Amino acid sequence: MQNAEILSGLVLTQLVSPGTPFVYSPASAVPNMQSAGYITGSPESNLINIIGLQVARDLYGLPTRTMAGLTDAKVVDCQAGYETMQNYFTLILAGTHLINECMGTLDSIMTVSYEKFMIDEEILSRMLRILKGIETNDEAFDISIIQDIGQTGSYLMHPFTVAKCRDMWTPTVADWNMYEIWKNAGSEDILIRANRRYKQVLAGCPDMLLDAATDDALTEFITSGK
Repeated sequence: MQNAEILSGLVLTQLVSPGTPFVYSPASAVPNMQSAGYITGSPESNLINIIGLQVARDLYGLPTRTMAGLTDAKVVDCQAGYETMQNYFTLILAGTHLINECMGTLDSIMTVSYEKFMIDEEILSRMLRILKGIETNDEAFDISIIQDIGQTGSYLMHPFTVAKCRDMWTPTVADWNMYEIWKNAGSEDILIRANRRYKQVLAGCPDMLLDAATDDALTEFITSGK
């Protein structure tokens, strides 16, 4: 039914204005069967939307968009983390081109958390790194370093390792230190670090992202009533 509804919208769009760009946007969700309420954390919802995404890409050749990063958690807790990662992981790997309503959302898209926004930024960064995959070029498969160091040597301080480690993915709010270091630094949980990070981002952001000419043009367009 979802596919038929989206295609009917596509046909109507092209009848009204042929050639209008169109994005296939599945957004189905199974309900909470105890209350008939809208929920976003069900894996079954993603299965419905994954089929739509793959049909659009492989059969119709259409660009796709879907909601991701959603959760039914009311606070930034463990549930928020695993439901958000579930939705990011399944829908992005399914091949969606665009994601929306994906940063900082809580309580079935009813509210937004700045701390979760920072955490979601890191989760998306993890996803992008996974999608990048591993290198398969000649340098990555060069065994000369293995032959040079041998089975008893150390790779940790080798110049090749030192050079390559600069490209390794690192988190922005997750803590990778040993327990003793984490404890001595104040035993901060991720919410404290995310809170500090979002305040730093807001303090350093510009008042306007648009240049003055673009802003003036948009204002003129809006006020002209066209």
